[in-house]
Amino acid sequence: MKVKEVMHPGASWIDPDAPLTDLAERMRKDDIGAIPVGENVKLIGMVTDRDIVVRGLIGKDDPLQLTARDVMSQPILFCHANEELEDAVRI
Repeated sequence: MKVKEVMHPGASWIDPDAPLTDLAERMRKDDIGAIPVGENVKLIGMVTDRDIVVRGLIGKDDPLQLTARDVMSQPILFCHANEELEDAVRI
């Protein structure tokens, strides 16, 4: 089975300079818990709802001033849609 057979259609990423409030609103609206972060047509990180809480709300900085870049997890691991699902699981 290929990765494309089980992946969510229509995924999009958010700009690394997007404020945390925009991330949280997008997660609420789309009922998702993670958003890829992209810059210059390259995937550079991932922000999860846990990242927002642990790195954004619990940190010493003002959460209203933080962006996706400030809380994203990196490096990001990925696979291609045509890879075998078993290979993606190993990655």
